[in-house]
This record gives sequence, C-alpha cells and structure tokens, in this order.
Amino acid sequence: MNAAAAVANTRRRFLPATALLAAFTLAALLGLGALFFLPGRAPAAEGGAPANTAPPAATEERPTRSGDTLDSMILPPVYTEEEKARAARPNEDDPPRTKAENIPGDAPDETGDDSPGKTGPRGGNGNSAAAPDKKSEIIRLFGFVEFRRPLKNMPKWERVLNEMKKSGGFEALIQKSGRKDLPDRWEALKKSADSADTTGKMKAVNAFFNQWPYRTDMENYGVPDYWATPLEFLKRSGDCEDYAIIKYYALKELGVPAGDMRLVVLKDTLRNLDHAVLAVYTDGAAYILDNVSNLILSHSRLKHYKPAVSLNESSIWAHIKPK
Repeated sequence: MNAAAAVANTRRRFLPATALLAAFTLAALLGLGALFFLPGRAPAAEGGAPANTAPPAATEERPTRSGDTLDSMILPPVYTEEEKARAARPNEDDPPRTKAENIPGDAPDETGDDSPGKTGPRGGNGNSAAAPDKKSEIIRLFGFVEFRRPLKNMPKWERVLNEMKKSGGFEALIQKSGRKDLPDRWEALKKSADSADTTGKMKAVNAFFNQWPYRTDMENYGVPDYWATPLEFLKRSGDCEDYAIIKYYALKELGVPAGDMRLVVLKDTLRNLDHAVLAVYTDGAAYILDNVSNLILSHSRLKHYKPAVSLNESSIWAHIKPK
C-alpha cells in the first residue's frame, strides 16, 4: 500500500470518531454558553443548586424582642399603587385626609369620646369646629406614613378590650389588685391630676406605673408573648406593651379621650429589639410614654423608633417609611 492509500485509509477509519468528538465538544461549548451567558441563569451555588433558583413562597419575617415574640402582630398590609405614591410624596404634598384617615380629634372617633371639655390633640377642648386646616395638622408618627383600618385580627388586644368591658371599670381594678397601699396612692394621683393639663396627666401616669418592675411574659405566664390586662399588670407587672396598656386605661380614666391615644408596636434600632409604647396626641404633636424613661418626649425626638403598627379601641394603623 502506497503512502497516499495509507493516508486515505487512516482518514476513513478515524473520521467517524473525529466527527463524534467534534459533536461532543460543540455540545459542551453550547452548554457552557447557556450556563454563563443566557439571561436568567447563573452558575451553580455550593451544594449544586443554581444560585438564582426561585425560593419557596415568601413568608413574613417577624421581628422579635429579647425573650419575646410578636407572632400576633399585624404587619403592614399590601398597599395599593395610590398608597405607595402617597408614601413617596413629601409631607407638604399630602392631600387632606378623608374621614377614615383623620388624626385623633379631627372628628369624633368611633367611641364618641370627643365631646367638649375633653382635651383634644391641639391642647384645647377637642372641638374640631374651631380646628385649623387639617392638611397642616397631619402628624406622621416617628416620620412614617400611616394607613388606617378598622380594628380586627388582633386577638391579644381584643381579649384585653373584652376583659375591660367586664371589669367594672379602672377604679374597680385598683381595689382588686391586692396591693393595700395602691387605692390611696391612686387617689392621690387623681387629685393632683384634676387641675393638670394633658401633659401633667401624662407625666404623672408614666412615672406612677414605671415603678412596677419589668418582667417578661415568659417569667409571668410561661409563654413568649402575652398581652396583660390592667388587673394582671397590677398583680404581676409585665413587659413593654403591658405598661402601655395600663397607661392607656389610666389616662382614659383621667379624662384623656381614647381617640387621642394609641399603643404603638415598633422597632428600637438602638437596642435592636422590638418594643411598645403609648402615643398621646396633644398640642399638635404626638408624645410618647415609655417604660424605659419617665421623660415625656415628642415622637419627633425619638429617631431610633420605627413604628410597625399602632392601635386603639376602634382602629389599627399600619406605618411605612416614606421614600
């Protein structure tokens, strides 16, 4: 066999194998190209799964306090495009509030407790007829936009409300507390508050109940989160929302309208934990009663507080940070 014939014979022998190898090489190159360059794909992460594999259906991650959880807290609802647009606008561009969005005192709240003689959010008698333009009086609690809804799906707070309706009133709870000196001390506070304005009442009530020692729900009830009634607090003390609850009812007993107050569940970004306080609307601002301090400060001074929800006996407000 001459050299030309040998070469031709070799080509015939190895051409199928060469073609097959080329096909495999081309397929491999195409696969790598798809892996690295096609849209929507990414290299596999450690463990073999693609790095951008769609996660399972998202669940709301709820913040927790030290030794406490807030599984019953209502997180801000899904907002409409209109509401998102409102959140992005600066304060001066906000439209006047509708009846369902009025700040406490702008109109009689559902409890009807906005009668003349009551201290309203402007430090007067709560009569909205003499109120200045509502647009100028919008209060963004801690600088957040808020959306109001009827109160629902708050079983722990609703339990407190129902127990208070059956309690016979705040005075009866003072008598039932089992603390022998408490009726006299409360009576002295009431007498001193008779001539005080809303600020004076707030200071007295805040300092009075901050004397109770802080106790976690796990210590008191063996559960991570429990909202205590005022009577339970008087007997056992409690944690942050329990202080806020009893201050709410104490101020209501002293004549502060329920519509001018809210329990506020928030994030304390300094201590990196969840917290609850009482907000009272008076003199054109919101003032905060806090179990960590006897000082009564305007909400605008507490930049480290980020509210999630606030509520009273008739409504719940969701809060989102404006863009």
